[in-house]
Amino acid sequence: MTKDVKIMINQDPGSDYIVRATAYNGTVRALACRTTEICREAVRLHNLSPVAAAALGRLMSGILLLAADLKHPDDSISAIIRSNGPLQGMTVAADGRSTVRGLVIAPTAETTYIRPGKIDVGAAVGEGSLTIMRDIGLKEPYV
Repeated sequence: MTKDVKIMINQDPGSDYIVRATAYNGTVRALACRTTEICREAVRLHNLSPVAAAALGRLMSGILLLAADLKHPDDSISAIIRSNGPLQGMTVAADGRSTVRGLVIAPTAETTYIRPGKIDVGAAVGEGSLTIMRDIGLKEPYV
């Protein structure tokens, strides 16, 4: 049984947003986001193939969720993926204002499908390394 539930939505109609919810005096938290417009803009700016768009969109959404927990607007968090798949890797960074940017090393990689309508993002990314860095204004970022 929940005694207190607080939900905050930063939303303009038709735009992207982040939803924050807390319960049990802040001991339970949940975050969710819609990033459709951010992903569309990335496709437009970088001329992404469908698989590159799906992979970059997922990584940007994840980093935005992590950035939603940053305490100060100038704090930032970034993710770097280096991999052996056709995409070769991606880099994404976001700040405490929920500003995000990202790129794919091979943005026009060929799209393969698991079945009709289901893009094989895992095969396109492949195996590799993921590095997460959080910069909160100290001399060195947390890696």
